[in-house]
Amino acid sequence: MGGPRAIKKLLFTASSISLGCYALIGTQKAISGGAETLVPACLKSPENQTHFVQVEGFQPYEPLLGGPIVCVLTQFIYDLAIQVRQPSGFLVWSGLVMTYLPMMLLLIFEAGRSSSRALVRYPTIVCILGQLLGISVVLPLVWLPSYFLLHGSAYAPLSYARARMSLLAIFPPIVLTALVFGPFFVEESEGVGGTITKIPTYTWTVIAGLLAGPVGMACTPLLYFNLHPPSKPVSEKQKNLTIYAVVFAYSVAGALAFLCWALWVFRAFSAYGLDYQLMIDDLWNTPASGSVKFMSIDDLVLYASLVLYIAYHRFTAAIECLLQTLLFGPGASVAMILAQLEMEQGAMSVAESGKKNS
Repeated sequence: MGGPRAIKKLLFTASSISLGCYALIGTQKAISGGAETLVPACLKSPENQTHFVQVEGFQPYEPLLGGPIVCVLTQFIYDLAIQVRQPSGFLVWSGLVMTYLPMMLLLIFEAGRSSSRALVRYPTIVCILGQLLGISVVLPLVWLPSYFLLHGSAYAPLSYARARMSLLAIFPPIVLTALVFGPFFVEESEGVGGTITKIPTYTWTVIAGLLAGPVGMACTPLLYFNLHPPSKPVSEKQKNLTIYAVVFAYSVAGALAFLCWALWVFRAFSAYGLDYQLMIDDLWNTPASGSVKFMSIDDLVLYASLVLYIAYHRFTAAIECLLQTLLFGPGASVAMILAQLEMEQGAMSVAESGKKNS
């Protein structure tokens, strides 16, 4: 009786693990050269960081935000925002942010359902692992297999408070990204030959640590730690209110992701025009830096993982998501489909519970 369902779970799990393995191998290969010198330097970096900065030439970091881990990640963000030829650094990071918004909501909602199991229950751990290895590695390699294999009934009820408060999770990535990639906390110094050197301030260093480090944006799901699933049966009205709150959160995330997509298209067209190959070379091929290649893989695999999640619930919805992407962008298309699935599946769940009670 459970044969087809079990085969479906195994097939989707195998596909997800394959995506995660590809991301793990690809991202580590992309940064392998720089990591050989950076990681040992961060591990032995003194608290005053004098030798680390003045002799070895690395960017200062705030050790209180994660020690050696935030050291490595601050250099990564510094490379994307300051050192690489723009707009490639901005494009790959903003490409991640627009898809990260609906993903964060998904993690928060699924963690709050009574049917959640294993690491699906602990989005903070998933996010911290994502900061260390790349979210494109952790989501398909850890979170999705836990969901496919161990998750109970889909779209089980969650607390109304969690659904309403979920909006708090989607603003930090956008605000911190704007501060890190904007001109707000960067000083300019004129060097030999009139060259302009950008020097981040201490404020920039702290913001970069909050954006990429384990103590900061990754800990956002802790806001919902005590918002457990309903312990008692809830009314149909309450279930509907919760569904509408979830849909509203996805809608806001989709709108913000669409604005990010519009800015992404504008920056890309301003820099590359219609020269598609030049953009691919800048983001993927030989001229691209290791951090840009890392983020390019991160962007693509994160999006593919979310499409895989959608396909698990309804294959035609995944096709619809793919078709909408060129027009609305990856983040907005994913958010719209997730909202649509919530409405459909949530309404079915309410209808079924009504039949049982009648």
